[in-house]
Amino acid sequence: MIENVGNPPWHKILRGLLESPEVDDSEIVDIIESEVPQEGEILDYKGDLYISAKSDHHIRRRESRIIKLFTALANVRTQARFRYVFIGFDDNGEFIGMQYRQPREGEQLLDVDDARVRNILDGKVTPTPDFEVFELDYNGKEGGVVVIRQAEQVPLVVEKTLRKNGGGEFIAAGQAYTREGSKTKRMKSSDFRDLMRYREELINEKIRELSDEFAQVVGIPDEQLAGFELKVAPSDDDAMPMGELVTPNPTKDTNEALNSAVKTWRSTGSLDFERPSLYRFFDERNKLVLAGEDDEEDKKTEFLIRANLKNYFHGAYWICEYSHDIDELFNTIIKEDIGGTTIRPLERALMVMGKQSHLRRIGKMNLELSSSRANEYATHCNDAIHDRVGVYASKNLKIGSDSYPVYDLVYGNTPTQPIDLMEELVSDLRDEDENIKRDKLRDVELIYLARNT
Repeated sequence: MIENVGNPPWHKILRGLLESPEVDDSEIVDIIESEVPQEGEILDYKGDLYISAKSDHHIRRRESRIIKLFTALANVRTQARFRYVFIGFDDNGEFIGMQYRQPREGEQLLDVDDARVRNILDGKVTPTPDFEVFELDYNGKEGGVVVIRQAEQVPLVVEKTLRKNGGGEFIAAGQAYTREGSKTKRMKSSDFRDLMRYREELINEKIRELSDEFAQVVGIPDEQLAGFELKVAPSDDDAMPMGELVTPNPTKDTNEALNSAVKTWRSTGSLDFERPSLYRFFDERNKLVLAGEDDEEDKKTEFLIRANLKNYFHGAYWICEYSHDIDELFNTIIKEDIGGTTIRPLERALMVMGKQSHLRRIGKMNLELSSSRANEYATHCNDAIHDRVGVYASKNLKIGSDSYPVYDLVYGNTPTQPIDLMEELVSDLRDEDENIKRDKLRDVELIYLARNT
């Protein structure tokens, strides 16, 4: 298995592969077949997964199955942020393609768009599970992967009863589901207690960490510290305010939201940041205060670069806004973040910027499952800059009904500017976060980087 010391777990690697637009479906299938466990509480294999049928009775049955599966996976308490439903795979994890064996007819989950699936969940579950669907086409067979995010507010609870024709219940309001090994089961009172206990343990662990650090900083022994009455007070700029740890209400001001994210990152090292927030920061970038006397190290811009790379974007706009030594920052990111899952977008940015030495450094590292192209990209660093962009992006960029030659965008031979296209795509993504639009944004980012470096 790939979860050896120094290697990220399979679920993180798989997430990175699914997000990367340059990974072939064959590589994804290979990872699933060779590295993913045959069963577990954060994964499920389905040869077929139907969402509709001829009769209302069987529609309700199939919708209930979707609701149970999605909510159970989202409710499981583990350190893994993402959970997976593999469609078109047998119970041993082998890719067989969707079989369409059900006699009730109807559509499979992969036959419809995400909105149809969300309509099944909306109004029937609170909160609604957050998920993405990735389709696979390999050796003439079709399948896919549904990625379900761990629920932040647990448990997800059924809000609407779906009944059988005879009056019984497929699912009932007030029920909640979880996983026990590879099985989906209804939560009992003991499961609710375990869930709350898990959350308490996490909170207590963080409190212990804070108290240990406090004792070390001020030189107070633990036993003496135990006699102190701790109170919440305004904190320094780099600390995470207690109010931001316990309040469920997100900050609304753009600068407050960014400050909070940066403080969390600097306190915990976590870059688990959602794409919608990244879209918002770019869309409202003119409102942001990125540097000043209290931000000598340009940490806000560094956070935005790192968070974009973590989400498989290039962070091109923020790279160009970074006011300190970008080479030093790249070296730090390579040293700290290299793990085989998020290095791809950085490699592409380095190629466009002509950073051959950085790419050579990555190429010397052991990235068994990351499909690193650092050595290949390094050979292109002396090419014309539009050719470097063309290694990744197509020669003509099509957005909506318009087509833009990449050469003209790179050299400014068109009235349309890369920043205009980035703004258009980000605006669209804030409305509907689609894979194809994200791919277009990645292309435009590299064009913007070529134009501005």
